[in-house]
Amino acid sequence: MQNNRETYAKEFLRQCAEHFEPALNMRKIRWKGNGYHSHYPEGEWACPTRENLDYALALFDEGSPESCQRAETIVKAVLELQDLNPVSETYGIWPWLREESLEQMAPPDWNWADFCGVRLAHMLGLYSERVSAPLSEAIKTALNAAAYSIFRRNVGPGYTNIAVKGALVCAQAGRLLNIPFFITYAQKRLERFVAFTQQHGGFLEYNSPTYGMLVVLEIERGLMLINDPTIRRLLLQVHRLYWEQAVKSIHLSLGQICGPHSRAYSDLLSPITTRLINERLEVNLPFHGGDSDEKLGADYLLVPVPCPQGIQEDLLRAPTTSFIRCTYIHSEEFDQQRESSIWKSPDACLGSINYDNLWTQRRPVLAYWRTAEDVAVLRVRLMHDGKDFASGLIRTVQEQNELLSLVTLVTDKGDFHDHLDLVGSAPFEMANFELRIELTAPDAQALSQQEDSVWALKAGSFQALVQPAFASLSGHTIHWEGWNQNGQAGLSAQINKQQALKLCIPNLQEAAFGFYIQLREGDSQPVMLNTQQKDDVICISAQGGVCPLSLSGPLKPQPYQKPIRTV
Repeated sequence: MQNNRETYAKEFLRQCAEHFEPALNMRKIRWKGNGYHSHYPEGEWACPTRENLDYALALFDEGSPESCQRAETIVKAVLELQDLNPVSETYGIWPWLREESLEQMAPPDWNWADFCGVRLAHMLGLYSERVSAPLSEAIKTALNAAAYSIFRRNVGPGYTNIAVKGALVCAQAGRLLNIPFFITYAQKRLERFVAFTQQHGGFLEYNSPTYGMLVVLEIERGLMLINDPTIRRLLLQVHRLYWEQAVKSIHLSLGQICGPHSRAYSDLLSPITTRLINERLEVNLPFHGGDSDEKLGADYLLVPVPCPQGIQEDLLRAPTTSFIRCTYIHSEEFDQQRESSIWKSPDACLGSINYDNLWTQRRPVLAYWRTAEDVAVLRVRLMHDGKDFASGLIRTVQEQNELLSLVTLVTDKGDFHDHLDLVGSAPFEMANFELRIELTAPDAQALSQQEDSVWALKAGSFQALVQPAFASLSGHTIHWEGWNQNGQAGLSAQINKQQALKLCIPNLQEAAFGFYIQLREGDSQPVMLNTQQKDDVICISAQGGVCPLSLSGPLKPQPYQKPIRTV
């Protein structure tokens, strides 16, 4: 964020006004979807509800009569799109776009009660004297519906960012509408979230660059709006919990949040997220992944709350080489626990989660290291037709800079999305299907060793040594193949030589891919891999590395094991 808030605000408002459509009373953007919820064409112009409420907030903040008048017209246009039928399933929510109704979405996004509701709460909380009486009443009606939608849905504490955001909407709705029930519900929701997080050790949306910082921003918004001492205390507890967890994963010299990431929209930290972290931690993470002057939207309207005293010092004092484990869900069962392993050196890091699926937002195995030109990124992906496959599952054990992984399939997840595109017992139709261990860097290269049984994925002075251990998919041929493209290299387990197939997961008797990865500077020595198959279980072990590694899992696809939630 620029130091001069006034200059920044003027630039943000100028950019919004550039694409304001007077006939619609809304700002347009060139639409870039994420592949689910919306079928609106990529690249077409559209009027987004959330972003228009941000524009209206900024106009009310600027405060001139002309700005407030435009803000009123924008808010009215957005409010017209909300479902206000109390017996409707989508009561209280908005579509993403004016051009695509709730009925046209696939499916609607119930989070929009939270995302739009919190902006309306902000509007009446800070700018009520600039909002006309009729519009104020209309906003209160909308806020009431959004709060009831949030209460009716009642997400659990595992849905980290929505658990917090929804509590803020309800707390502010309760105050503005004089409905004590909403305030009590918000308090109980936050108490449950804090207890859950403290019990298990961290946010279930672990290490998320996007949603972790979103929680911080909404806490800052809540502290600006809410006077209730209990809710403020709970918000500050959540704030501390976030930073206590976040500093364990931040790599100062690389300017990245070490893997694994539960939910991410890019491989490198965006300039926005980097700037937000730098402001609140008072550090200087280097910028990667785009233009460091990228704008923050309406985030300048929030007052930054610094990282709690002492936590920043923990980060600055931490050794440059370390290996830690972070638990997000405690369980005696491997498949129901969620625990990350994070290895750091001065110029590299390697992180993994013990058990999770492989949908597009997931980064369950993730490494970064310094190169002469940028930061190299190593990922593990299960893909078909150029997209990540959400019904893939990965189990991993890691010690220091080495890990052993087993990728299998599950019977109850989606195709591209985690759960929005389930097919049940029907087959997934694929033009091609592969497991990819993928390196992205300007000088990335894949080099074969020992007759293709060992591969080195190199960039700069580091390399990831990759050894395939096992691959089986009922009735299909599998071939491990290294590849080099412009700025990428990797090793793929290619199924049926990349030919089309129909994959009916519940009917498969075997579906598993095992491999070993070692990340280090300079040359690496291969380890001894061993696989054993007993009944429907595959066991993989590695000897000769830092310490022995072993891992087992079912060959036949099973349901996804959800983490145990006891609060």
